[in-house]
Amino acid sequence: MTCRVNERLWVFDFDGTISSLVPDRDAAVLHPSCELMIRGLIRSESEIVAIVSSRTIGDLAARIPFRGLLLGGNSGVEWITREGRRIGPSAGSLKQLNRAKAKLDPGIASIAGLPGVEVEDKLWSIAVHYRRAEAPVRTRVERAVSNLAATCGFRLFRGPGAFEISLIRSATKRRAVRRLCRYLGRVHPSRVIYAGDDENDADAMKWVIAEGGTAVTVGNRVQVDGAISAATPSRLSEVIDTIRKLSQATGSITQMGRQG
Repeated sequence: MTCRVNERLWVFDFDGTISSLVPDRDAAVLHPSCELMIRGLIRSESEIVAIVSSRTIGDLAARIPFRGLLLGGNSGVEWITREGRRIGPSAGSLKQLNRAKAKLDPGIASIAGLPGVEVEDKLWSIAVHYRRAEAPVRTRVERAVSNLAATCGFRLFRGPGAFEISLIRSATKRRAVRRLCRYLGRVHPSRVIYAGDDENDADAMKWVIAEGGTAVTVGNRVQVDGAISAATPSRLSEVIDTIRKLSQATGSITQMGRQG
């Protein structure tokens, strides 16, 4: 697939970015204002939209009620193209996954039964949700998961009331954005606008900013030097609209307020 010079790539996380955070992850839905914003973007021939989530590709696809954008599940290990074609992981990634799970399973089993703790197998990552746990249990989980990830050599990302343990090296959003740029005819990162709300997103946003692109943090869970701030998903849709108008008028978004 090739990309024209004037095209831009908009990348959005799902939970906490274009969907409000809710206690029950199964109840998460695309925020109405963000749905309107995304539909507006994909109507333009010069805008390419991708949603990259740590959710499985099937779970993510079920929450996006339209086509015309790229969907990346498990932080970009699996994809659905704008035409609806599915792109899966490599055989090497599957072998690496099986080895990782065998190494991690005993430690995860030791915390899975704790009160208020939910362990979610996302295939390419393990999420440990502890938002509903009491303070002593939360402390125990934080210590146990941090030690487990360090011992096994896995990347660990923190989210609101949750940990995400990446089981293979390619399951990070930074790698997902770089892969997107290559897939879209080597789109330059300076044409990327990335919005997210947790550590996995922050890792991707730092790379985008370093390459001359634009990042928007949603909420107050992460701080990224050089990023624009949006307090809520609703506010994000307003920020994106402003970015589009400024870039169309001046070719630059340097007038926007940034962190750092």
